[in-house]
Amino acid sequence: MSTFFVGEGNIGSDPQFLEFPSGNAEPRRLLKLNVRFDNPVPVKDGFQDRGGFWAPVEVWNANAENWADLYQKGMRVIVQGRIICQEWEKD
Repeated sequence: MSTFFVGEGNIGSDPQFLEFPSGNAEPRRLLKLNVRFDNPVPVKDGFQDRGGFWAPVEVWNANAENWADLYQKGMRVIVQGRIICQEWEKD
């Protein structure tokens, strides 16, 4: 199950770039980010952060390679994509 998501936050750790062999085809590329999304709430003098959440973000293939050299820890980013919820049962 997935849901469309748009959020703004900061990269919390150095991004990790990975390549996976794919036979004779070009390798698949993955850029892994850890992003803290804010929850700003309007108050009298501007905004106040009322807690947020950390989420793993994955960027795949050509986009991963394009952004790998640009993204750094602490950068402010806007993320647009799908949230994928995976349910697991304990054995």
